[in-house]
Amino acid sequence: MSKTKSFKQGKLRVKTPDALDAYEIVEKEHPASLRSSPDYTLYDWVGNFGLKGFKGKKTPAAYEVQLEEKPGKGVVYWDGTKTVQVAGKDLSDVTDGGRKYKAFSLDLGDPPIGWTN
Repeated sequence: MSKTKSFKQGKLRVKTPDALDAYEIVEKEHPASLRSSPDYTLYDWVGNFGLKGFKGKKTPAAYEVQLEEKPGKGVVYWDGTKTVQVAGKDLSDVTDGGRKYKAFSLDLGDPPIGWTN
C-alpha cells in the first residue's frame, strides 16, 4: 500500500509506491553541503526528507515528490553537489484537497526540494 507523507504545512509531500511499505519517510535538516553552497540563498528551499528502511532495506529505486505549486516558479532539488531544475516535461499536476502540486519522480536519497526565485 503506497503512502504519502506531508512536510512544511503540506507544501512538500513524498509518495512511495506500493512496494515501498518497508520504508519510513522522515523530515531532515538541509545537508551541510547545501548550507555552505551559494545556492542556499539563491533558491527557496522548502524542505528535506529521507527514506529510512526497516530491517536493513536499502533506499528505493524511485518515488514521487509533490511540491505545492507556485505560479511562475520552477521546481529544484539538491543532488548533493549542485542544484538541479526539474524539466517542465517531467512535472505533472496533482490536486488534493483544493491544493495544487507539481509532482515528479526522483531516485535520489535525502534531497532538499525547493522553488526557483
